[in-house]
This record gives sequence, structure tokens and C-alpha cells, in this order.
Amino acid sequence: MSCSLTIPIWVGGDHIHLSRTTQIVPCLVLFLDFSVNPKSISAVDVGDAHARERPMRIESRQRSGWTIPTIVAVLLLGFTFIASPSSAQATPTCNGLDATIVGTDGADVLVGTDGVDVIVAMAGADTIYGREGNDIICGGPGPDFILAGKGHDQVWGNGGNDRIKGDLGHDVLYGGNGQDVLVAQAGADEVYGESGRDRLLGGRGTDVLRGGVDEDKLFGNNGTDLLYGDDGVDYCEPDAADPLQESCETPQVAAPSLGELYESENLKIINAERESRGVAALQRHPDLDAYARAWAVEMATIGLPLQHQTHHSPAFTGSSYPFQNLPSSQPWVTAFENVGYATTSPQESPSAVMERLFYAPNGYGFMSSAGHRCNVLETAAIEVGLGVFVDADGSVWVAQVYWGTEWPVPAPIAECASIAGR
Repeated sequence: MSCSLTIPIWVGGDHIHLSRTTQIVPCLVLFLDFSVNPKSISAVDVGDAHARERPMRIESRQRSGWTIPTIVAVLLLGFTFIASPSSAQATPTCNGLDATIVGTDGADVLVGTDGVDVIVAMAGADTIYGREGNDIICGGPGPDFILAGKGHDQVWGNGGNDRIKGDLGHDVLYGGNGQDVLVAQAGADEVYGESGRDRLLGGRGTDVLRGGVDEDKLFGNNGTDLLYGDDGVDYCEPDAADPLQESCETPQVAAPSLGELYESENLKIINAERESRGVAALQRHPDLDAYARAWAVEMATIGLPLQHQTHHSPAFTGSSYPFQNLPSSQPWVTAFENVGYATTSPQESPSAVMERLFYAPNGYGFMSSAGHRCNVLETAAIEVGLGVFVDADGSVWVAQVYWGTEWPVPAPIAECASIAGR
């Protein structure tokens, strides 16, 4: 299914305004993808935003062409539900969240539930099992053993010489103070040693291991991992699948976040598709990246259905115009936006998730939806900003923002010539 923005606009002084009669209809398509996980649901916003600007003339772009998928949810703009957190603040907390399970000052065994738990250990040598659900776990000052469990978990060892293991899901593990042993296990995990002489072991997924301020040992294990020693004098042992590091004896560059890994895969696909059709590859612009990343985070906060910035920006009052908040570092005259969303399975790499988001069939992926595809292949675009945010559930929120500076606008490639507005 594809839907469009119809944006009547007029020029008033030096500003561009949306008319009061503007109607914007965001559309959402959900589809079941059984090839990855029988419970996996992915979604791509099947509308796209496209605006062009030139002196004394403003053109809106409209795309149409509907198909009826198996499951369709369409929401008219005008109703927003925002869940407000409780103002009550209980103690203790873990990462700012009220604890649901709390230890004592003794040696405790704390066991989570099948749901989402916030577990806080106190003093003592504790044993913690997160079990299922996306858990938040904080160890105490003693030497703790923590097994995150199934789900996308976040674990802080805090003080003490801790042993922390991830499990299925995208886990983020922090050692804290002390000589810790952190093991990624399955899934695409992020592991941070922090203070102390730590041992970090990758798992079967695509992991990022980052030492800390002291002398750490990092082992890639199975999977394609990224190993970074950081500030101490470290030892790194990648396996055959890991990118080769010259040495861990000197500080390494900062490790990329999981979102940055997704962004890199995003750009690879964009430029591969452009170059295969004879269209120039794009470079990223740091200001556009910041713009796109901020919107990816905002979309995750808003939740589904997906929104373009012109749909739901707090500044959008009816007197705003598309892309009004684009950085002013470039005198752009054309701008385009794609947004998307996908759930992930624990075993999926960033490249596999991006492949699914781009190539889902029947108009559900960026390249199978005509409007999205022609934004990717837009000849007028010269730079792109990419933002990917991975939320606590492991879901991926994607924003692509393109801009161009050339006027007259170059002719589109043949397959996009029939798209309305080009």
C-alpha cells in the first residue's frame, strides 16, 4: 500500500506556509514476516514526505496508488495518546525505574518473572536470574552473579567483582567497578567493562565489546564482533569473523553504538541501489544525521503509527512548512524523507534487519514501495542523514532524510518518471 501527503503551500514574505486546509493522512501497514520469527511483526510507514523549493514558486509532491494488504491500519491525524509515567518515585531504583524485586543486605537469590522486571540487589553476594521479559537489573556492591535471561535486557553490575551473562535477545551489559567477567551469549549484544580489570567475551551474535579505563581482556568468540580496548593497556583476541584490529595495546576509537551499525548498513543498501541504476552515491552530512537521529528517537517515543516530522512535530501548527527544522548549514532546495520500523529477533544481525526493511515485498519495504524507492533513488539528492534508534524491546526506528541543492532539479530516472510530482 502506498499513500501520500498532499500539501497545498503558498509563499508569504520570506517564509513558506501550509494552508489552513491542509490535510495529512499518515498510513501504517503491518505485515507478518514468518521467514525470521513466527512472532515477528515489521512495519514500514508507506507514506513519504517530499518537498521542493525555489524562488517565488513552491511545489508540493503527491504520490498515489493503493494496494490492499492483508492487514492494514490507517489512522487519521488528530488523536494522540501519550502514556504519562506515575509521579510517585519509590526507592530503590535501577536506571531511574522503580524496583519490582529488591534484595536484602544478605546473600540473596533473586528470580524474575516471565514479564518485565526491575531487579535491584543490595549488599551481599547475590545471585540474580532475570528469566523472560525485557528486564532492568542492577547489582549491588558485593560480588554478584547475574544471568539476564530471555529478552532484551539491560544489566549494571555496579560495585564488586561480578559475573554477568546475557542470554537470548539484544542485551546491554555494564560491569561497573571491580574485576568483572561479562559474557555476551546469544543475540547482538553490547558489553562495557567500565572500571577495573575486566574480561569481556562475545557470544554467537554480532557484539560490541568495549573495555574501560583499566587493563582489560576482550575475546571475540563466535559471531562478527567489534572489540575496543579503550583507555587501558588491553589485550584483544578477535576470531576469524571479527574485523582485524591492529592492536589493543593502545586506546582504540570509540565503539559505534548498535544504532550506528544499523545506520552504516542502511547507507550500504542506499548506495548499492543508486549505483546499480547509474545514480551517484550519497555522502552523509553530520547535521542531517543529527536531525534524522532526533526524529528516530521521537518516533520511538510517540510509538506506532509512524509519523513524518511534518505530521507530528511539536512545532507543526498549520503555519509550518515541510522540513522547516532542517539544518541551515546547506542552502537546500529539495528534501525527501522516509521513515520505517521493524521488530527484530535475537539472532538477526543489523545487516539482516536492514535487508528486511528495504526488501519486504508488496509495498511493505522501502524498495518495494514506489514512493520510498524513488526517494532512495532521487537524482536531486546529494547528501543523506540517517538516524536509527533501537528501543528497549529491540525494535528499530529508522529515519532517512535526503536533500539537494541543484536547480533546476535533475530529471528522475526512468522508473520514477511516472510517480506523481516528479
